[in-house]
This record gives sequence, C-alpha cells and structure tokens, in this order.
Amino acid sequence: MFAPLAGTWEDPAKCSASSTLGALLLSLDGTDRVAFSLTQGVEMGRPSLLKGTSWRAEDGYHSRVGGHCIPMFRNEALL
Repeated sequence: MFAPLAGTWEDPAKCSASSTLGALLLSLDGTDRVAFSLTQGVEMGRPSLLKGTSWRAEDGYHSRVGGHCIPMFRNEALL
C-alpha cells in the first residue's frame, strides 16, 4: 500500500525490485535458475516476506515473485 497522506511514503514490498534482483543474481552466478526470499519494509513497521524464482530463457530473464499480505483497506465503487 502506497499512501503518502497516511505517512506511508513507499510500498513496503516491491515485486518489481525483487524481479530485478533475481535477474542480477542470475547474471552474477551464471546459473539457469535461482530461488530467493526477501524481507522488506521492516524499518517502516510493515515487514513483508516475498519469495521469488528467476530463470534464464532464450528471450532473456524471467521472474515470478509472490507473498502474502494483510489487507489494510478496500475501495469499492458505489453505483
């Protein structure tokens, strides 16, 4: 959740940053597949655990990142 008006200036768990990390790990160690776990958001009081897998393919690097969340709020449109 990114909510600057509520004091949360950044998302505590960034899958886009995690995907990039997977590609970096593959480029550094030369393997075809890597699995990793990341803890993010601890210092901002929103600890998040992400698990990822990245693999090398003919068309480049691919990543899959996921985790669990605790919903903070939900928006529903009233018609």
